Amino acid sequence: MNSAPSQTRCARKLLQPAAVFTAVAGLWLSGCTYHGPLRSSHLTGQQTLPGKNETTVTLSNEMSGVNDIAYTVYLVTFVYYTKDAYLNAAKSTLESAYGHVDVGSEVSPTSKLLAVPYLKATTISTTNTSAELEVVSGIDIFRGPGGKPIRSYRSSQHVTWVEPGSAMALGFVTGLSLLILAPITLPIALQIEGNHGRDLIEHAVNDSLSTMGTQIAQDETRDQKRNEDIAKVEACFQSAAADPSLASISGLVALDDVRNQTFDMLASTKIPTEQERIAIKGWNELIAPCYAELEDFLDRWNIPAPMRALIGETKTASQNLRVLLYRGALSYGDYALKRQQLRDAFVTAEAKIETELAEQSAEAQARANTLAMQAQQTNLAAIQTQLIGLQTVNRATAVVQQQQQ
Repeated sequence: MNSAPSQTRCARKLLQPAAVFTAVAGLWLSGCTYHGPLRSSHLTGQQTLPGKNETTVTLSNEMSGVNDIAYTVYLVTFVYYTKDAYLNAAKSTLESAYGHVDVGSEVSPTSKLLAVPYLKATTISTTNTSAELEVVSGIDIFRGPGGKPIRSYRSSQHVTWVEPGSAMALGFVTGLSLLILAPITLPIALQIEGNHGRDLIEHAVNDSLSTMGTQIAQDETRDQKRNEDIAKVEACFQSAAADPSLASISGLVALDDVRNQTFDMLASTKIPTEQERIAIKGWNELIAPCYAELEDFLDRWNIPAPMRALIGETKTASQNLRVLLYRGALSYGDYALKRQQLRDAFVTAEAKIETELAEQSAEAQARANTLAMQAQQTNLAAIQTQLIGLQTVNRATAVVQQQQQ
């Protein structure tokens, strides 16, 4: 580590003729810059948080967003190397919320999440003997190798550096003793000042990481509860699919999940029989409470309006398809194909909405709403056209029946 005199001895004493030799000797010995690393053991408290998630996370060691902290007071610059210490501290923070944390440049195959550290300090103001800094610590969480952003954590701390009294006293002693004590007192004074700044920065980063660790743990606990709630909704649909009253259509449609549609289902030209039409209507009645549970879930977890709109549009389109199948306007194969197209459109729209919402801007929110409302436009237009045609036929048939009566 290179040591250097404080700014009072490195600059101001050059202006004092009686201390010229003292200052020159100090500068020759150590220069005007303090260099030192932050200590990872001082950056984070080893806290144990409740509700720990057993997920494996990869912490990226490519730290382009982690910058060394440097500030200049008068003519002395203090530089702190942060990368290694902050990486270790971020790992410790993540371990308080997640089951296992890998460190590397590539996402581990077992990791569901990727964490990217962030650290930056900005000098707000300086005087001859003090400095004010804003230190921002952060961790960004992405979903797996694809890098879809999930959350971004930031915590800002204000640091006020004031020249320690002991360093000022050593400067006074050096001034009195001229060259005799300068080689000893000047490096010691700068070491005191540099260590003082390091302690302040480490304390600020420690507070930030502790705050973020608590937030991460709370978010993971909330997500776990939300996943449990959505699992109950999914269980409702699965229970309806297993109802014995649907046995007549269980091999003709994928009652549990559209992704389970088979080749035979997609290729079928069969039109529902009367018995199968009764089962289709019963299926629609069985899943109605599940949609009600889904609505409660959306309300309880404050799902963003664009996503709610997309889910609502998809629900309507799905029901319309069942109506067309029930009426015999669609074969089982046509129903399966349109159902697959509907799901593909949902997945595409969902990804776009999530991307827009991640930008957290009013403009993005507006675009996301538009995407949600238009996501199923093609599918819905075709379905509604078929329904209108079918309804027209039904009305004409009813008129003819009335005339005959």
